[in-house]
Amino acid sequence: MGPPRFELGSPAPQALSKKQPEKRFSQKEVDGLVLVEGADLKTLIREDLGSIYTKLRGKRGNISKRAVENVIKSGEAQGFLKYMQVKGTSTLTIRDMLSAMDRLLPEDIFTPEDLEDVETTKYLTRFLQNFFTYLDVKKGVDKLNGYKLSMWRRAIPKPEEGVEEIYPSDKDVVKAFEKCSDSFKPHFKLLAYSGMRLAQLLRVLESFDEDKIVIDGKVARYPLGHISKGSKKGYWMFFPATFVDELRQIGGRSYSYDYLRRELIIGKVTPKRLRKWQANFLVENGVDPQVVDFIQGRATLSIGSTHYFKMTKMATKAYSKVVDRFPI
Repeated sequence: MGPPRFELGSPAPQALSKKQPEKRFSQKEVDGLVLVEGADLKTLIREDLGSIYTKLRGKRGNISKRAVENVIKSGEAQGFLKYMQVKGTSTLTIRDMLSAMDRLLPEDIFTPEDLEDVETTKYLTRFLQNFFTYLDVKKGVDKLNGYKLSMWRRAIPKPEEGVEEIYPSDKDVVKAFEKCSDSFKPHFKLLAYSGMRLAQLLRVLESFDEDKIVIDGKVARYPLGHISKGSKKGYWMFFPATFVDELRQIGGRSYSYDYLRRELIIGKVTPKRLRKWQANFLVENGVDPQVVDFIQGRATLSIGSTHYFKMTKMATKAYSKVVDRFPI
């Protein structure tokens, strides 16, 4: 007889064309796992790992093989870590999976569509596959945030290999932009300028408030904290100040994720590849990779206020030097 079945979190909307609920996960306990209001997938994972999460990350904030070994040897392993240990998974593989989750999984994953957009590696993919199985088999969970676990499993991103390992050139981006429908050219440009994930961009447009735009010379930025209900420290969406009028025109409009994604797949260019292109474009034009991570929202999410302010200034300055070089 299996464990009792549970649903984690209040139901989310069926499509991103409607506003996201204020409460993602309700305050409840499922087999020892206490969930907090406003949590996202990554917060759920951290809650499951409990106090050992801090020990695993250590002083440097990186999950090491030694840290995993120490936790296991001390008998402190719990939750998902204990599950993988009992399965017989090697310490090195556990470390690689946890490290990939810690580094690559964003803190604004509330729906399967959000997850589908995430850039991944084989170890993040493997982590997600095992974590959802763990929730099903060991915790008796049927749904996350109103979505069946089967939907979450189907949305697990696959590592790009072979033909999928495509990095569009500037010419590819220009060509795709020219072929893009006029109605969606602003969306194409915003993805290219900001390096955002499509699901995140949709939430920005749905809740758009032009009074929140900050203009600093040639650079404009828009706060993202209000759409990231987890512990994420409101990073910014960066774009050229000359794009503000176009943003105002598309702000407030709603589209389904699948519909907009279809409109923005043109030749070699897809929304996910536009994100890769933007990262490469910034680096090739002299922007420090750490600043690129901040611009694309991949920076460490627990940074202090002083460092956050410093990174915002650095990103704005770096972006101002390349803002006139975008090919579209």
